[in-house]
Amino acid sequence: MLPEEIPLLLLVLLMGSCTGSNKELIHVPEETKQIDEGSCVTIPCFYKKTEEETYTLLWFKDPKFNEASKLFNGTIVYSNTKERPQSLDYSGRVEYITDATPQENQKYWIKCDLRITDLQKTDSGNYTFRFIGSDKRFMSKILIYFFVGENVKVLDHLFSLHILFRQSL
Repeated sequence: MLPEEIPLLLLVLLMGSCTGSNKELIHVPEETKQIDEGSCVTIPCFYKKTEEETYTLLWFKDPKFNEASKLFNGTIVYSNTKERPQSLDYSGRVEYITDATPQENQKYWIKCDLRITDLQKTDSGNYTFRFIGSDKRFMSKILIYFFVGENVKVLDHLFSLHILFRQSL
């Protein structure tokens, strides 16, 4: 191998280790649901715990990456940390559902379901799950979109959960 090829090899190795990690470490099953405004929805989710002891766990609505702060910003629907608190719009309407996993099984999948009750039209948006360790950060690539109203078009087949609000008669 020539010395000028080493940076290219390192770039390929780095990209290979980053691109596939979300699929291996976060799983949100694909499904379609139609529900009424005022109802509740549970978004199933699992993540694979690595060697880290503690994680910051976040569910975002409409996340956007901020280059300056190097953080994802958006509406925080659920948070397990005071540094990035839950939005007041979701206070009292969100439940994070996990299982009490025995210590010996914590290298396996951990449940990270999100339940939102009393769904409102303002809940429309893209939802993603993120977990952050001391030196690792992962975010689901899955987009969960809540559609509101009757004139709905599916914009992209990447949506995991497609929720339609039905108009009351």
